[in-house]
Amino acid sequence: MADAMERFQNALSLIESGRLAEADAVCLSILEQTPEEPKTVFLRGLIASQQGDADRAIELIRTATVNDPNTPLYYATLG
Repeated sequence: MADAMERFQNALSLIESGRLAEADAVCLSILEQTPEEPKTVFLRGLIASQQGDADRAIELIRTATVNDPNTPLYYATLG
């Protein structure tokens, strides 16, 4: 589990440095092991949004809300 957390932190760092495609690839590698991990799905939605793909962003963030319906941030981001 620590490995996934480290990779998630790496994805965040990549986003901060504007390396969105690399961050998305890291997220995909996390989701290969834990396909429904809501934080990672949500992060992919944020990446898609920053890349200008609103439809994919909405789809991913909605998936995060299904996987974890108790996180208000996901709903707020959809708004």
